[in-house]
Amino acid sequence: MLHFAASEDPDRSVHHVCPGTAACRHQEVAIKTINLSTNPRLPCAFDMQVDDFVAPEFGSIVAIRAAMTMKQRARIKELEQQIRDVVGFDPMFGNAPHFPPRLQEAFLKRVLWFETLSREPLCDRLAGAGVKLLEPRQLDDESLRRNLWNVIHTLVHIDIVPINTDHLSDRDVYLHLWNLVNSGQPGVVPHFFSRGWYIDFAASDGNGVEVFLRYYADEEERMSYRSQFPTAPVPEHCDLPYDRDRLIPDLDPTPLTPEALQSFM
Repeated sequence: MLHFAASEDPDRSVHHVCPGTAACRHQEVAIKTINLSTNPRLPCAFDMQVDDFVAPEFGSIVAIRAAMTMKQRARIKELEQQIRDVVGFDPMFGNAPHFPPRLQEAFLKRVLWFETLSREPLCDRLAGAGVKLLEPRQLDDESLRRNLWNVIHTLVHIDIVPINTDHLSDRDVYLHLWNLVNSGQPGVVPHFFSRGWYIDFAASDGNGVEVFLRYYADEEERMSYRSQFPTAPVPEHCDLPYDRDRLIPDLDPTPLTPEALQSFM
């Protein structure tokens, strides 16, 4: 089940919860949080004007409901339907009564943008950034390395970060990207706080759990796996043969700031 909720928590956050997004290695549920703490640069944090109505009190249920014009309701309903069309089923939508409608609309616009991009083929996203991968067999090792890092820098620029690549050679990493691009698939998993996306190379050969346990899991993670799956074999730890991941900038690990909604208003 997919749940999109705009709510006024104690820390004034809104949550976008979706299943199966193992961005940070092996999370099963990603909670994407947008921090809505008071910010003078956010015009709708307090004393927010919505259509020609100024809410006199942020916490006034009556004022917020009155501000929800018929036009806004229609826009919000349309956004909810567009999100349903993108995700392919009927998610749950909800928001706290204190949550300003203008922020609710901006939040849904961002959800629609993020979910749409999450399903766009990787080849289209790279093409939009002006990058086309060359056939691996045409490249010698040095040319392939230069092309690989060009692709990696482009991916990072569009907020897609390759992770868990250090068990693979440059050619193997490039070949996986080549196959992924030519598959027509998105090939990405969302970042925990919707900061972007990851391409997890631990799963490049279909044995993601085994590769992760062998090369990337620390002792605590290995023990946790043993306790949850006592009959499953745990491979011996192996040192990583390459040193690439530390050179690839990661996505911002913090929740989204109010500015993230600014461009959607």
